[in-house]
Amino acid sequence: MGACSPCSIIFHVLSLLQVGLAVAICIIVGVKLQDVSFNSDNLTFSYSCLLGSDYGSSSLCTYTYAVAGISLAVSALVSLVQCCTCNLCGLGKIIDVILAAFGTAWWAIASGVIASNVSDTITGVDPAAVASVQSWRDAIPIMCYVETGLFAGMFVSGLFRCCSCCRG
Repeated sequence: MGACSPCSIIFHVLSLLQVGLAVAICIIVGVKLQDVSFNSDNLTFSYSCLLGSDYGSSSLCTYTYAVAGISLAVSALVSLVQCCTCNLCGLGKIIDVILAAFGTAWWAIASGVIASNVSDTITGVDPAAVASVQSWRDAIPIMCYVETGLFAGMFVSGLFRCCSCCRG
């Protein structure tokens, strides 16, 4: 079984999808669920994150950025190391399985944290403003759960890649 086996193709497609989805999560949070205002007249700066239940709190947006950013950084680092070391001298498939297992756990925990906070209603804001971003607020935890599924799919296909390598 070579690099073009069905399990390898599935693994790499899922890998690309998880990177794209992590980038999409960051973009949606940054564009639709975060507001940074700067008034140059009196030099005031305001920041609000509409992802969490507390209107002025930035912690859930920051957490979401951190989860997606760390996931992207680790994926890029592993890819770069594998490329520079000729697939880690043949251990690349095993590293892929380990990364996928950690990624599944990483996103499963993050999905639970984000979903539990997004389910709370935003307080202290005009209800019309909340309604306008509610679908984006609902989309982020769903995307995080999909990210968990993508990493789980990478884990399963990675296991099959390792087993096919051992057989052949």
